[in-house]
Amino acid sequence: MNICIVAGARPNFIKVAPLIRAIRKTEGTDYKLVYAGRADDPTLEGTLFDDLQIARPDVYLGVDSVSLNEITGRVMGEFEHYLTQNPTDVVVVVDDLASTMAAAIVTKKQGIRLAHLVAGTRSFDISMPKEVNRLVIDGLSDLLFTAGMSANSITNREGAEQSRVYMVGNILIDNLRFNHDRWQRPSIMDELQLNEGQYIVFTLNRKALLQDKDFHRHAQHARRGRAPWEGARHRGKPPARRFQHPHGRPPALSGVRMAHGPRQRHRHRQRQRGRGSHVQRRTMHHPEQLHRAH
Repeated sequence: MNICIVAGARPNFIKVAPLIRAIRKTEGTDYKLVYAGRADDPTLEGTLFDDLQIARPDVYLGVDSVSLNEITGRVMGEFEHYLTQNPTDVVVVVDDLASTMAAAIVTKKQGIRLAHLVAGTRSFDISMPKEVNRLVIDGLSDLLFTAGMSANSITNREGAEQSRVYMVGNILIDNLRFNHDRWQRPSIMDELQLNEGQYIVFTLNRKALLQDKDFHRHAQHARRGRAPWEGARHRGKPPARRFQHPHGRPPALSGVRMAHGPRQRHRHRQRQRGRGSHVQRRTMHHPEQLHRAH
């Protein structure tokens, strides 16, 4: 059996890694890993694949755009070309990106079996582009792999036959178990002088929330109220660190020191080189290397 696994963004590799490791152990099964982006994407640093212990993608579709509609159209064209050149029995798509939906549409138009990993996720907010993607992908899929019973119920209510739905659980946990013996204290903890029990990891990846000042104001109040160091020497002004997101710095966090992700480090180095300065690359390890959230 020939399986094609499509990854649309960096976090997708973390979810497909356990699947790839299982396929490698399955006799008579082969796979190709296809990435919708470019081979020189700065978010795909080598440590990502080393930590996950999987190979880099076999094929890069080379799509790089900020327009969701343009991404959809270009991925459809490039992926159709791939399928016509590579005999495929099953295509596995992950999550709910525009590129994921594009690959799903092309797969069904080519008459190939489609499997959706992390199916049945819903916000019930149709104004969100990803909610549209989820509905389309789940509606087209022959096999739906869900993370829990609530997702099973959603797919069943939307008309999916029970025989097509498989609850596989949170596949990210498989990565944690696989890498458990390799865990080590991330170097960024020392760089930011973070001590155990005296910090909170706060992540955001939805563009609408990143630009919502009221949300950030309330979130910071809530964070300060629950800080584990409350009443200690940080009283009233706990240290705040946040991983930078590709969409940029939220307006409400102008005073928070940022821990830059791979894309931001790449752009920062380019700016520094333009000024004639030399910046040594610093590899950042954090829990998903054992994000770029799209």
